[in-house]
Amino acid sequence: MTSESADWPHWRGPTRNDVSSESSGWDGTSWQSENRDEAGHTGGPVPIVVQGVRCVVVLTLRNLVVTRIEGSNAGRTVAVYPWTTDFGNNIATPAFSGDSVIITSAYNHFTICRLKVTLNGATKVWENKLASGVCSPLIHSGYVYWA
Repeated sequence: MTSESADWPHWRGPTRNDVSSESSGWDGTSWQSENRDEAGHTGGPVPIVVQGVRCVVVLTLRNLVVTRIEGSNAGRTVAVYPWTTDFGNNIATPAFSGDSVIITSAYNHFTICRLKVTLNGATKVWENKLASGVCSPLIHSGYVYWA
């Protein structure tokens, strides 16, 4: 696929509405999460694999939510872990490695927390009184890094 600058003469697209008329290859099949939490001021969704099942993890206004994203169970909630912060500021995106999700917040928690996620839910493994307000944690070679 090639693209010419004339195809996108404006940063919001050719018709300045953030929409492209090009085909994406998407077949129209979609799913919707059964979770109805408000979004809040959160980091982005993270694609993960839980016990061989493709899922996505995201922080909402009040919780960490893990949702299945494929097959007939797409949209089903796998796990919910309470994580409410002052002013709805779950800003740092969760990090994932193996069966672990790391979440952190400086807003009223001032903690970093490791959760074990299975298809039966999420349980706290540990929590430390260290935190990041906005930078997402990184897991590398069994170590957690954050700023």
